[in-house]
This record gives sequence, C-alpha cells and structure tokens, in this order.
Amino acid sequence: MTKFIFLSLAIGLVITFAAVSAVPEINVKIDSRVKRLKITSKDSFDFHFLRGEHEHKSTQKKLEFDCDFSVSNKNKTILFASLVSKNGKSDLVYGNKGFGGHIKLATSEKYGCDVIQSIKMNRYLESLLSKEMNGSWPIEALKAQAVAARSYALDKIEKSTDDNFNIISGEVHQVSGSSEDVTSKTKKAVKETLGEILINNDKNLVPGYYHAECGGKTFDPIDVWSGHMFDYRATTCPYCHHKSKNKRWRKRVPKEKLLKFISSYYGHEIKEIEKVEIIKPKEIHLKINGKNYIFLPSDFRKSNLSLGIRSNNFEVEKYERDYFILKGSGRGHGVGMCQLGALKMAELGHSYKEILNFYYPKLTVKKVY
Repeated sequence: MTKFIFLSLAIGLVITFAAVSAVPEINVKIDSRVKRLKITSKDSFDFHFLRGEHEHKSTQKKLEFDCDFSVSNKNKTILFASLVSKNGKSDLVYGNKGFGGHIKLATSEKYGCDVIQSIKMNRYLESLLSKEMNGSWPIEALKAQAVAARSYALDKIEKSTDDNFNIISGEVHQVSGSSEDVTSKTKKAVKETLGEILINNDKNLVPGYYHAECGGKTFDPIDVWSGHMFDYRATTCPYCHHKSKNKRWRKRVPKEKLLKFISSYYGHEIKEIEKVEIIKPKEIHLKINGKNYIFLPSDFRKSNLSLGIRSNNFEVEKYERDYFILKGSGRGHGVGMCQLGALKMAELGHSYKEILNFYYPKLTVKKVY
C-alpha cells in the first residue's frame, strides 16, 4: 500500500455545449472521500501517476493504495492519477463494478480521494437509464428519460466549475450506473435519441429536470428552488396515480422540529405554542401565537431537519397533540418530467416526444450531434 501526499498539479477536461459536434465525454464523480482504493481489470491498464512536474507510468492489472490523507487547500481538488485500459475495451473494476476504460483520481476537498469516471455520453446514459428509471420499462419512456438526462448532463458540462469532474453520480445530480446496468433496451433508447436535447425558443439548451412521481401536478422551479426558469411550466398530471402504490401519504412532524425550522427561517425563536391557526394549508400560511408565518412546502422539505417528507406536493392538514399532520402525494421535487407519468403515457401508446411535450410544454427537442 502506498500513501500519496498532497499534490500540486491540476488537470481537467471541460467540454462546452457550444463545442459539441460529436458524442462528448463526461467526467462523472462516482465516489468521494475514499480512504482505501482498489481498482482491477482482467486485462492490463496504464497507470499514470502525476506529482508536480513529474509523471510516473506503469502497466498493471491491479492497483491498491492508501488515500487516507488530508489536503492543505480544502477548497481545491487536485488530479493526481489516470488509469486507462490498454485495449480500450476491458472495464476498470471499482467496488466490484465495471466503469469503462478510463478512471481518474483526484484529492477530495477535505480528505481522501475522489474516483472519477471519464466516459462517452452514450455509455453514460445507457447505464443511467437503469438507475434513474428502470431498464425494463417501455422503450418510449426510456427514450424520454434519455433526452431529459442528456440535456441535464450537457448543461452540467457547460456550467462545470470543477477542473476534474462535470457531474456527481447521486441524488444531488443524477444517478449513473456501471457496465452491469446496461441493457438492450437502454442501449436502444440512447441510440434512437442520439444527440437529442431540450431547447427553448431562443435555441438554448435547457436542463431536463425530472422526478419519480408528481402526485397529480408538477411544479414551477420558482416554487421549489431559488430563482425562476421561464422555460418551465407547472402542469396537471393525470397519469402517475395509475401507477402509484401509495397515492396519498401522511407525516407527523413534532412541534419541536417545526418550531426549529421557523426559528431558523424567520430568525427569531418560538419557545412554546399556545395557539395554531392554519390559514392556507398549501402555501404554507400558519398563525402561531397570533403571528403569521408563511413559507413554501419546498422550504420546509429541504431543511436539514431529516423530516423524511417524500415530496413538495403536500399541505398542513391539522395540528393536534403536539404534532403537525402533513398530507401529500408523490415522491421527489416535482419539477419537469414525472417518471411514473411517463411510464403510464408510454403504456398508453404515446411516443417519447409526446411525453416530453407534455411535461416540458415550453421546450422542443433538437438533435445536436
């Protein structure tokens, strides 16, 4: 096991949307803050170790080393190694999963290593469809997901601020998979939508936001995140409830957690509740001890209180026995395409472009490579 110290060389690849003329590559952070690392391959790979102005090269089938170090500049990640398959076909295996033929290693922001997969967009999407949707779903639903995810990924490449990666595999961005997640259907969906993205009336790329289940209505981004995106419009969805296992849900929130949220949100402390009036359950507008408190469901859901609220589509039903009772439907943030709705539309015979037009009514599909 070799321990690497803090390095001083940063190398990154950033592809702008304007430069896309062929299938682009995307750099995906698949893991972070790794302390001990093992990468193998059934065939040989080239290992390039970068340290300052020096570069060490070797050919091997297995790499193990200790990343248990901290960095001096916690706001900057440094690329220090690159692993490339010799034949370009054999997977590099990390965590018992295959991640194509090119992996890069960088220091994490605080300690340990980031593991970054460098991969062609097509292959990236082929595995992603099985993780973000389901690789066995109808082809038209998968094709709609491919266009949305490609648009989101290209937007991340265009706006990337990190020298070493463009996107994170995880709920913070979108979940991509490994070679084992690629199916014949996901390959077909990517191939039949090759290079297609979502654009607005000004012909500009628009990221394709999506979520698991809207619960009957989608949201305008301004009702979920800060800022406004004029390219999105909330819509009523009559489809996802046909596929939902739990059409409605309820959640009991202890008064202490709501008071903690309000204290943080409004900047003053409420020690005890004497009286609660629910003025508008959906905004949410509460009157507590005679004072008005108004906030959006998304403000409450994205707070760091570990509330476990499934979606932004909920309201305050009542207050009883020191608990606020929430009722709602759906799963996820609610912006853009409802995945269960897309599934139902595909089952009803709608094409992927009809699905996209329904959930992104202000956008159109354009082929850019």
